[in-house]
Amino acid sequence: MFWRLALVFLFLMACHSPLVPMDVTNKMLVLENPLAHPDPFSRNVWDLQRIQDRVLIGSGDAWRNTGTNVQKIQVVSYSSNGYFNQEFTVDDEQIHRFIETENQVLIPGFDPLEDWSLGNFYTLEPRCLAPVPCWSKTRTIPFGVHTYDLIEFAGKLYSSIGGYDATIEPGLLESSDGGRTWKSVTSAALLGLTFTRFFSVDNQLFAVQEVVNNASKTGFAKLENGVFVSADIAGQSMVPTLPTDWRGRLGRITTWQNKLFYTAAAKGTNVGLPEAAFVATSLGIAQRIPLALNEMPTDILRLESQVALLTTTADSSGYTNRVYLSSDGQQFQLAFSFISSRFARSFEKLGSTWIFGLGCVETESCQGAGRLLSLTL
Repeated sequence: MFWRLALVFLFLMACHSPLVPMDVTNKMLVLENPLAHPDPFSRNVWDLQRIQDRVLIGSGDAWRNTGTNVQKIQVVSYSSNGYFNQEFTVDDEQIHRFIETENQVLIPGFDPLEDWSLGNFYTLEPRCLAPVPCWSKTRTIPFGVHTYDLIEFAGKLYSSIGGYDATIEPGLLESSDGGRTWKSVTSAALLGLTFTRFFSVDNQLFAVQEVVNNASKTGFAKLENGVFVSADIAGQSMVPTLPTDWRGRLGRITTWQNKLFYTAAAKGTNVGLPEAAFVATSLGIAQRIPLALNEMPTDILRLESQVALLTTTADSSGYTNRVYLSSDGQQFQLAFSFISSRFARSFEKLGSTWIFGLGCVETESCQGAGRLLSLTL
């Protein structure tokens, strides 16, 4: 009798465990689409970023150059009280990334709607996060047509740029005065290369360009003595299991508990879906996060005591989106899934509520892109 009761107890506990996979499609709340772009593709939710009691929403379209001075891209936020707010207007075609530093939130400009000799970035000032957010524009980045990434490191600000003219653009820049002035920190051997992401591990700063799955060590650069030089990291050690000589870029990157998490998208996949996700316990030692065939990782989120992975799979009903959680950064367990007409490109967590931003690719209808979904568990 005791063992029967014990088994019943364990079964009931398992049924109520937050790690038991469950389809929550019927529990998803559809929020209004706050993005007013006339072109549905521009409504892709490229990034979501929680700040205090709200989530910032990034959208736009720099690849097809549909941005105009008439229909500019808005910094839109969704607050915990259920309201959308247009906080700021950017003079670029796309908000592709929000970057949280120790005291600020930054937006790297992407395709300025102005002269291309200078690029922009935007700053959410810490002194007035609430009740009225204060955004400011800084237009100082030389040749910053595409400011791919920004990072704050050791009291300085670094930017990675491209898209103007590889023969003259400096590639990697450093600012010691908060972005008012910049200088090149690209070694001669790296001039002409386009670096698209930064990351910092073990108190060292790295930049990433195109990664090739072979023994070559051309994909990574490291800041040494004030200048970026080639890093001793073979591409095949960072994207294991992908086809030999695979070429691509690292997309979502985050660090958690001294581990590096990132997605990888094949060369030419600017607005499509990454094909793999990895975790590196140290540079040069990475493993692929196991996913099902045709399951694509779209976002990675660092939580307080866990790391979350968002994936999507196209099927006859639309897209099946899945959220995995890991408490050790090694083993990911499926927490829940839901079906949507467009795929979940980005996600955030606002208190106990999950927020998902829907996106699309150019080869499909983008009707429904830009919609936000919420789930409270």
